Amino acid sequence: MRLFIAVDVSDEIRAHAAGLRRAIVGRDPRLERGLRWVAAEHLHLTLRFLGELAGEAAGHLEAELAVPLASAPFTWRLGGVAWLPGPARPRVLVCRIGDGADALVALQAEVEARVQRAAVAAADTRPFLAHLTLARVREGRESDVARARDALSGLTAGDDVPAARVDAVTLYESRLSPRGPTYTPLARAPLGGGAGPR
Repeated sequence: MRLFIAVDVSDEIRAHAAGLRRAIVGRDPRLERGLRWVAAEHLHLTLRFLGELAGEAAGHLEAELAVPLASAPFTWRLGGVAWLPGPARPRVLVCRIGDGADALVALQAEVEARVQRAAVAAADTRPFLAHLTLARVREGRESDVARARDALSGLTAGDDVPAARVDAVTLYESRLSPRGPTYTPLARAPLGGGAGPR
C-alpha cells in the first residue's frame, strides 16, 4: 500500500489555486506546457509521505490515528509561490504557507511522532516545509521551465486568499494509474485531543 498523511484542502482553497494557476500561466505560456498540474480534487497538504508499506503497517498507523492529536485546531493561508528544491533546479512548483505555517510545522512533528510510535518507517530527519504542491515539471520540459522560472519571481497567492481551518489529519492510500492517482481515506485523527497518547 502506498500511504501518506495529509491535511485536506477546502473547496475555497481549490478554487483559489485554480485562479493562481491562471495567473502563473499568464506570466509565461511555457509554464502551461512544461508543468503537470495537480488536479484540484487531489490538492492536499502532505504532512508525511510514507511510500509503500504492508497492510499490517497501515493497521498500526490506523491505530495510532484512532486517538485525537494534541494540537489545537488552527487556520492557515497560502503565501508566496516557490520552486523546489530551488530556483536553480526547478522540479516542483509550490505555494508556501503564510499564516499558520508554524502550526503546520508543529502538527507535522506530532504526526511524525505517531509514525515513529507505530514503528512503520524510519524517522524523516529532513526539515519540514509547509507547502501546497501545484505542479511538477514534465519530463523532457526541464529546459523550458528553467527559462521561464523567473517569470514567477515575487508572485503570491494574493490579498484575497481565503483562510482554511485544520481540525483533523487523514491517512490516505494512493493508487496510481495512467488516468491519475486515486486517494482513499483509511483513518482520520481529529485535532484538539489534549495531551494525546502516552
